[in-house]
Amino acid sequence: MKVLVLTYHHLAGSGGGIFASRGFINALCEIYGSLTLVCPVRQGKYPAGIDSRVTIVPVEDRRSRAKKYFDFLRGQFTPFKQTFETLLNKERYDLIVFDNSNASSGLIHIAKTKSKVITIHHNWQFAYEKDNETWPRRLISAPWVWMVERKAVTESDLNITLTEQDKESLYKAYDKGRSSRIEVCPPFEYQ
Repeated sequence: MKVLVLTYHHLAGSGGGIFASRGFINALCEIYGSLTLVCPVRQGKYPAGIDSRVTIVPVEDRRSRAKKYFDFLRGQFTPFKQTFETLLNKERYDLIVFDNSNASSGLIHIAKTKSKVITIHHNWQFAYEKDNETWPRRLISAPWVWMVERKAVTESDLNITLTEQDKESLYKAYDKGRSSRIEVCPPFEYQ
C-alpha cells in the first residue's frame, strides 16, 4: 500500500504539535512499512526523529511575500501544491494523510479524486487560531482557517482527533450530523 503524508509542521524543531506529528508519521510507517512524506524545511534544517523507511520530500518555501499573501488570500496556506501534483502524476497513492487541516489547504479536492484521505487534527484549529493569533492577523486568518478546516472535516474519509473534546467540537462546528467520520486517537509517544 502506497501512503503519502503531508505535514504543515517543521519537523526539525520541538513542541507538542511536532512531537505528535512525528509520532503519527512513525506509527503510519510501522503499519505500512514505508511512506512518502512531504514537509516544509527552513534553510536546510531537515526533519529529525523520522523512521529511516520514510522517503522525505522536503519543500523549502521560496515564494515571495507577495506570493505568500496572494496564496493566503486564496486559502492556500502551504507551498506544497506543485510538489503534491508532481508526486500524484508520478505515483498512485492508496492513502493520502494530511497532518493538520492547514496542510490540506488547496489540496484536499485534488487528493479526493486520487485516493482515500485522512486528516489528523491536533486541535480545533479555528478555536486555536482565535485564541493564539494577534488581533489584526486573526481578523484575516480566522475565516480562512474556518473554511479550510471545514473542507478537511467534511471531505476526508476519516478525521482523527487527539481528544474527545476536539472530536465533539469539529463535529458540531462542521458536520451537523451529516456523514463525516471523526475518531479519537489519544496522544502517544512513539519509541
